[in-house]
Amino acid sequence: MRRRAAGRDIGTDTLLLAGIADSVALLLWRYTKAGTPRPRSLTEILTGQAEAAPTVMVFRDGRAFDEALARFLE
Repeated sequence: MRRRAAGRDIGTDTLLLAGIADSVALLLWRYTKAGTPRPRSLTEILTGQAEAAPTVMVFRDGRAFDEALARFLE
């Protein structure tokens, strides 16, 4: 009842378990070899606060960059 009134879809027990899982995942990640991507946070995913993956654009040359910039500014 309180959860619904607060506008949350997830219970406190689920958030606590997700926090524990996040802590364990970070501890294990710390001891993996270099270059391994950091694990995503279950707590952030469940609460909808997860950051979107950054979009990377690669250009062949300066002209292609200038054209993309012009399209973006329009």
